[in-house]
Amino acid sequence: MAFQYSLQKIVDLKIREKSLAEWNLSKAISLLVKGETALDKLMREKERIQKQLANPSGEISVFELQQLENCLLAVEEKIKEQQKEVMSAQTQVDQEKHELKLKMIDEKLWSQAREKAYVRYIKEEMRKEQHIMDDLALSRYVDS
Repeated sequence: MAFQYSLQKIVDLKIREKSLAEWNLSKAISLLVKGETALDKLMREKERIQKQLANPSGEISVFELQQLENCLLAVEEKIKEQQKEVMSAQTQVDQEKHELKLKMIDEKLWSQAREKAYVRYIKEEMRKEQHIMDDLALSRYVDS
């Protein structure tokens, strides 16, 4: 007779929950990486504008200087917004890591319970088999 764990559906559910938590963490990390990449791009843009302001090539008009300064201010504002998004994404990653950790513990707990039930089942099957063998030996002994 094959081993049938009565709580197998719960074990399967815990495995699916862990997989979902892994997927959510992966998604959160992906968003964090995108945010960091965008922030890095904005920082490079800021450096480029600052270099243009520090070392103007040839003659540059006051209007062009004002445009560069306005552009620099706009980039700095975008950087602040992007930093907030990156911080938010990092918080989400931390939350998803914590959630995954909990799901992994829960799944392990249920899997260990299943393994213990399987060990008990095997021991019981061996006990039954030994009992049959003992009965068979006893009946042969009595018959002889």
